[in-house]
Amino acid sequence: MNNSNIIESFSDVVSCKRCNEMTSTKLLRDEYENVPQPGYVGSNYEQCRVLLVGQNPGVAPERMLARDKVYTKALRRLASERTTESYNDFYNVVVDFVPEWPVNRNYFPLDECGLTLADIAYCNVVRCRTNNNAAPSNALISNCKSAHFQSFIEAIQPKVVVFIGKWAHDNAAHLLPKNVPCSFMNRMRSLSSSERQNNRNEVVALVKRVAKNA
Repeated sequence: MNNSNIIESFSDVVSCKRCNEMTSTKLLRDEYENVPQPGYVGSNYEQCRVLLVGQNPGVAPERMLARDKVYTKALRRLASERTTESYNDFYNVVVDFVPEWPVNRNYFPLDECGLTLADIAYCNVVRCRTNNNAAPSNALISNCKSAHFQSFIEAIQPKVVVFIGKWAHDNAAHLLPKNVPCSFMNRMRSLSSSERQNNRNEVVALVKRVAKNA
C-alpha cells in the first residue's frame, strides 16, 4: 500500500466540492468543522486488511466538540498541504480521536475479532455530515461512490469488508471486487437478542477467518 496514494486520496476527499446545498438540502458543509471526512487507516492495517464501512459521519455531540475542532483543523491542513508531515499530523490526531467514534465503542466487536484499531481501516459510503444526521440523499450517495469510495477500495485493497448497518451494505457492497468477502452488522432495532448475537457471531467468524489468512 503506497502511503502517497493514501495522502492524495484523503486530501481529495477533504477538498471535494462536488456536492452543495443545491445537490442536497440535507448536506451539512462549511469551511470549519463540517468538512468531508476521508476515514482512517491503522498503522498495522496491511497485516489484516479489515475494512469497516459506515453510512456517513455523524454530527459531533457536545461532549466531543473540542476534539472535533482539533480533528477537522488537521483535515483542513491535509487538504491544503498534501504532505507526509500534514498526514502524520492528521494521523496522530485521529488515532487519539477514533477510540471515541461510535463504530469502535458500540457497533463493531473489535476485541472479539482479536483486533485493535491499528489493524483496521474505516471509511463511510458518504463522506459528508448531514443535517440532524439524516440519511444521505441519492445524489450525495452517487457522487461520493463515484468520486471516492471505489478509489479508496483500490488504494487500500481490503481482504474483508464489514458494513456497519444494512444501509451501508445495500448502497456499496456491489462496488467491492468479487473476491472480497463482506458482511454487515445488522443494527435493526426489531432484531431479537438472539438474532443480534447470531449476526455478531457470523461477522466475528468471517473476520477471524480472513484476517488469519491475510
